[in-house]
Amino acid sequence: MVGEALLIAVSALGPLAFGCVERWSLAALQTALLGMFLWGWLQRPAEASPPARGLLLAPALAVILIGGLQWLHAVPIDAPRLWSALPFTASSYETGNALVLWWSYAALLWCAPAVLSRPDAKERYAWALLLAAAVFASIGVIQLHAGNKLVFGFREVTYGRSPFGPYYNTGHAASLLATVLPLGLGLFGSRMARRRSFLERGMRPSEFAASQATLLLLVAAIGYGLLSARNRGAMLALAASACVTAFWGCRFLRSRPAAASLRLTLVLAPLALAVFIRRHPASTGFREGFKENSVAFRAAMYRGSLKLIADYPLWGVGLGAVSSAFPPYKERIVDGVVDHVHSDWLEFPMQTGLAGLAAIAAGFLLLARRFWARTRPGSREDLRLEAGALAGAACFLAHAMVEFNFQTPANAVVFLALLAWLGTDAAEPGADPESRQPQHPSRGRPPAVKWLPALVALALMLRACVPVIAHGFIWRSKGLPTERQIALLKQAYRLDPNPQTAFRIGYLHLRGRPANGGQREPWLRHGLAMVRRALLADPVNPYLNKMEGSFLISLNRKMDAESQGLTKSLDKNQ
Repeated sequence: MVGEALLIAVSALGPLAFGCVERWSLAALQTALLGMFLWGWLQRPAEASPPARGLLLAPALAVILIGGLQWLHAVPIDAPRLWSALPFTASSYETGNALVLWWSYAALLWCAPAVLSRPDAKERYAWALLLAAAVFASIGVIQLHAGNKLVFGFREVTYGRSPFGPYYNTGHAASLLATVLPLGLGLFGSRMARRRSFLERGMRPSEFAASQATLLLLVAAIGYGLLSARNRGAMLALAASACVTAFWGCRFLRSRPAAASLRLTLVLAPLALAVFIRRHPASTGFREGFKENSVAFRAAMYRGSLKLIADYPLWGVGLGAVSSAFPPYKERIVDGVVDHVHSDWLEFPMQTGLAGLAAIAAGFLLLARRFWARTRPGSREDLRLEAGALAGAACFLAHAMVEFNFQTPANAVVFLALLAWLGTDAAEPGADPESRQPQHPSRGRPPAVKWLPALVALALMLRACVPVIAHGFIWRSKGLPTERQIALLKQAYRLDPNPQTAFRIGYLHLRGRPANGGQREPWLRHGLAMVRRALLADPVNPYLNKMEGSFLISLNRKMDAESQGLTKSLDKNQ
């Protein structure tokens, strides 16, 4: 039960913790996932491995292997193209952080099949997701109606983002709501079909009706929140997921001609919708046509992404290293640093190349084959609940075509848990969990096999906490004298070499002055050295390059700045 409690906690509380995009919430998420693996590994050494575990783990471990090889070979994106024949990363810092996150995802995929195979575990998990989604949907709706532009009503956002409840970005909130909504509908249908079994177990008709009314209220809150978010991508993704689920459901029709004709219709329906949107964009929410900023912005990033993939097709540019590799491919219409390209379907091959894409595609195909086999007509699975999970996962995937949902860790956890759901056989309600264990369990693992993964998990848990410790130094530096701020920020940078921290150090040197009337030139040279140190690891970072130009101009070396193309002034708001 500990594993199930941890799975519910990270899935339900993760979205409420700002989607786990902040350092503290991400560290908490990673620690919880690795702790869940640690508990399961040490407490149940003789547990039978669920069949879905290998299907889910293999692609994740392949991605981790590619990322590990990339991390060992850090090469700036502006280096000679010869290095792209080998796995490399444009940022060892970003790839190192991404590896810790992917190990956490692997821990989730190891644990989730065993957790969800327990009696009624899938239903309990669905209830938890619905409650969490309804809570943050309600917060978001209240926030919108009050005209509040703050996250959770008190946290200010930057870069013109539009918050929704605990999320900094409305699109990411809408993605999770659209993923959970079909699950709620599936749970409602499942419970209605099993009404007699609930009554036979002692539940009163009034209690059952009240629970179903509560469930409908949660679904309505989520649906209203999704409509209030007004996210076109999420709504279109819901339509696509309905087609996918109906395509799967055609296998239960008795008439083969009717099933075949309906499947053909479901295949053509998305194409017809795409043509309709193309010809009548205003009627589907694109009031300014495809020239509006959000569409043009995405199209520019997609063009740059395709060029980058064409240049580094086999291994990509590094797991999590898009922000360090994309600047040379950025068009003028795209402002600022591009952390993500608003399409997971493009971002993943950018990071891991065709090698990583092939591993993930093979995993999806094998998982789809297993889901198709275990939900055949006449199976004992609760098909209505399975349909809800399938629609939720399909909706997430469809929305990922035009959004970077997987880069929001809380959303990614829910999606991966749904994949584990789709591959896992559920126990009969009321069955004994111990009956699913092997009758002749092994005597246990050898000590090395038992303790090595546990030690690796503990090391990763400690590594996940390092950015939080570094952020503590950054937090302590606020409001202090300039030199004291710089000293604390340098301690943070030594622990966690984040380019943003180097930028803040350089900015303080550039805009501040030494205490006690010290000379300004040595002060500026120290700041320039810090910026150049960060540029060694991230040579195409536009903000650091602008700052280097500002330092050179301040040091009366304008010709050096011009020769390097660094004469653009540094915006004080950056």
